[in-house]
Amino acid sequence: SLGVTQSSFILFDRTRRFGYVAAEYQAHPDDTASRVRIPLDGNPLIARLVEERRPVAVADPKNDPLTRPMRDVVDLRRIQSMLVVPLVVRGEVVGAIDLDATDKPRVFREDEIRLCQLLANQAAAAMENASLYADLRRRSENLARLNEVGRLLSGQLATDEVMRAAVEAGVRLLEAPFCGLFMAEGSAPPRLRTWAGEGPPLSADEAGLSRLLEQPWRERRPLLVEDLGEDSRFLISEVMALSPYRSVVAVPLAGEEGLPAPGVLLVADETPHRFGHTDQILLATLADQVATALRTARLYEQTRRRADEMALINEIGQAVGSLLHVEKIVSAVVHGLAERLGYPLVSIYLVQGDFLVLQDQVGYKTVLLRLPVSEGIMGRVVRTGEAVFVPDVRQEPDYLGAAPEVVSAIAVPVRREAEVLAVLNVEETRPGVLGEADVRVLTALGAQIAVAMENARLYQMQQRRATQLLTINEIGRRAASILEPKELLEFAANAIAQELGYFRVAILLRDEEDPEYMEIVAANAAFWPIIPPGYRWKLGEGLIGHAASTGRTILSNRALEDPRTKRVGEWASPSSVSVPIRIGGEV
Repeated sequence: SLGVTQSSFILFDRTRRFGYVAAEYQAHPDDTASRVRIPLDGNPLIARLVEERRPVAVADPKNDPLTRPMRDVVDLRRIQSMLVVPLVVRGEVVGAIDLDATDKPRVFREDEIRLCQLLANQAAAAMENASLYADLRRRSENLARLNEVGRLLSGQLATDEVMRAAVEAGVRLLEAPFCGLFMAEGSAPPRLRTWAGEGPPLSADEAGLSRLLEQPWRERRPLLVEDLGEDSRFLISEVMALSPYRSVVAVPLAGEEGLPAPGVLLVADETPHRFGHTDQILLATLADQVATALRTARLYEQTRRRADEMALINEIGQAVGSLLHVEKIVSAVVHGLAERLGYPLVSIYLVQGDFLVLQDQVGYKTVLLRLPVSEGIMGRVVRTGEAVFVPDVRQEPDYLGAAPEVVSAIAVPVRREAEVLAVLNVEETRPGVLGEADVRVLTALGAQIAVAMENARLYQMQQRRATQLLTINEIGRRAASILEPKELLEFAANAIAQELGYFRVAILLRDEEDPEYMEIVAANAAFWPIIPPGYRWKLGEGLIGHAASTGRTILSNRALEDPRTKRVGEWASPSSVSVPIRIGGEV
């Protein structure tokens, strides 16, 4: 209607740095439209268009200062005169209608300019309606997708499956080449747990990624980076390390108030300005669904694990309840925990005096065979009788470890009333695996082990007592045939040591010439090297002297700490029993 040979719809890109031909009419068609790239920054024609929001006519664009930044476009399109009319949508100039005279210069009349403005207003209204319709349709599709994702996530009862479904949903929702789920473990920064998409994954070791995750993780605020290359927060080296991705949106997963987010859902694209505020809201909605699904899955896994643990406790309890030897009980517990509950490092230490002595273990390449009860977290268990849980052994000064890869540990008492018999120790090499639920399970198991050990002790005591009675009867029977006193006493000392399993046995008689003293008249071979020849015990001195003077049996299982103990040279027995021998009521 205006008699121009060329007209174009020019739209500004999202960065508002360039304009491109979205549609055109040409009386003499060519392919120049695909090569048109109109700079917006520093362009006086576009500046006037945006500021005044009125048509701009240029009679001689080859020489007019307004079109100086566009001379290459003017030459390429063979423009002799031009009329540029702004497209205003929702109060913002989003592009322009460009009418060009290419055969000869011309001057656009006022009525022509008004007509073009009217057409531009109608086009802008149509564009706004189309945009609203597209937004409405997109929202409807996104809601449908989110509803489908929510249904899918709610049906997953394993955390790994939830995480996998989450990243696949992120790729579909934002139509992006990469979506990754970064999960935090303890106080450590989030690390990539799973990802989806056709693009390469982003590793937590990549430079710049920690900066991307910092805001959504530590501050729990969404992060939208429209163009990494133009964002001053990122160094060039970091942008290159994050290549090929240029635009990123990252949102936190909901967690406990006052703490960093438990994870971050991140989507990246190779195209700058690919994501906007709507995408951020969409991804945040997905992240909320993921957080809820993860909590549900973890609760289910904890419930199922607790049921498995209680079944295992009952199973181990029944198994060890039928065993009558401590060694077999300990072995059954250690191997059962490793095989059924998957603990990589398990050990049991028995309390022997002032030391913890390793009884059995699974998983250790090097071990601590003997530990004083005054040291370490296991020593603390013995001293306090309470379980100890150390989530991070690096922060525990009392921790004594044999395996450098250990990150957390639980030690629980095996207790008979107030006495700690042993310590059950479980250690883990993966952060965040052990928790309070494990403490409860192991504590309950420790109580069952204590019952089994006590039953085994009572059984072995009865067995030993029966064996001792048989041995005593046999010794008495054989001794009755010996008529020489010295031979009789030497036989008795050696037989008691050999048959009843005592390390050192000696028989002392009162000195006939000096009844205030006792002297050794017979002993097994282990006794003689430590006793000087002719040594005597005075009545009332030492454990032996007290037994002789009082006529009572003296039992001391901590003889080294017993004030009645008398050292002979450098020697004193750590555990001893002194039994008086009476003839006619006299010792």
